[in-house]
Amino acid sequence: MIKKMVENLKNQMVLSEEDVISFRQSITRQYPKADAKMRAALLADYIHQKIDQHVPKFKDQERARIRTCILKRALSSETLAIDAGDVLTVSLLLSGKQESRLETVSSWVNHRQEATVSRDTLASVVDYVNSKKTDLFHLDLDTVLQGFYKSQTPDWDTENPMLKNNPWTGSLSVPWLGQALPKMLLLSFFLFCLVLMMVWKIGLPVSSNSQAAVLPPPEEPNSPLPVELRYEDFNHGKLKTLLNKRNSLLADEPYFSAIIQTAKKHNVSPLLLFAITGQEQGFVPRSHQHARQIANNPFNVYRSWQEYNTDIHDSANIAAVTLIHLSQDRPQSADAISWINRKYSEDQNWQTGVRQILEELKTETTATDR
Repeated sequence: MIKKMVENLKNQMVLSEEDVISFRQSITRQYPKADAKMRAALLADYIHQKIDQHVPKFKDQERARIRTCILKRALSSETLAIDAGDVLTVSLLLSGKQESRLETVSSWVNHRQEATVSRDTLASVVDYVNSKKTDLFHLDLDTVLQGFYKSQTPDWDTENPMLKNNPWTGSLSVPWLGQALPKMLLLSFFLFCLVLMMVWKIGLPVSSNSQAAVLPPPEEPNSPLPVELRYEDFNHGKLKTLLNKRNSLLADEPYFSAIIQTAKKHNVSPLLLFAITGQEQGFVPRSHQHARQIANNPFNVYRSWQEYNTDIHDSANIAAVTLIHLSQDRPQSADAISWINRKYSEDQNWQTGVRQILEELKTETTATDR
């Protein structure tokens, strides 16, 4: 029943990229004289209203919290597409096991689709997901529920006859082993096999020297960005020196490393990300009275640091994903930064500033020693 419910909800679209594009065009037609700030505000209000129409009937403060998390999940997955399954995931996990909230979610679920699910079942799902300690912003409820088997629900057992009990609270009976293995022993065995497969497949050396650890390869090997805007190493020390000369808070931790690590994760030039912070916020001078708040979102993702004040890891991730997403359909003849400028900023001179700052950073950090 749970599986059917999730499938039903995932088929119900809340917000699509086409919706956003269409409304943006509508704003341009209806408010031709509106400035960039007003158009951004209108678009944000539209997105908020679309999501609010599909969120369970919680109090306003709770709905706003859920809406913000849904948007953060969408942006971290490189798309603004949101379905009712995303709404359920966030609503369920942020609501916890409080009975009144679970009752609200249960009513919402059963109203939206035919597979009836009880409040107690949803509470069990919350317990299971929490035991997995899965990051909310990258959680795919459908995938996680593949491991969710309740002993009192026969249809889950019949679909998976080898799993007679919850594998995270009991033991697993496997015919060819002839007996049930203790859960910790079985889990250790699976983890050991997983490590062996990863070493065999990736060919990484196994070392006990933690100092030798390196960042994993970029997750976007086939990035739509041109080669010059993809990740490559640079002189970290020289960049810090340059940032300190500008009295930039981004030379400090966690900001400096967070931006570099995120750039490598997404195969985006870290100098490009720093250049955007230079264009958007002058590299966040330490002397600014709101420097700490601005440094949480120096890229001004989701309108501005005032509107979306998160943390540097989240905002850097959103900025990198946005750069990749906006480059997907770039013609080969089009300049990459100019192409990104079309949607990243309403200021058409944004590209000029970013390009100039990027060239300066490249010139200052050409050496490979650190």
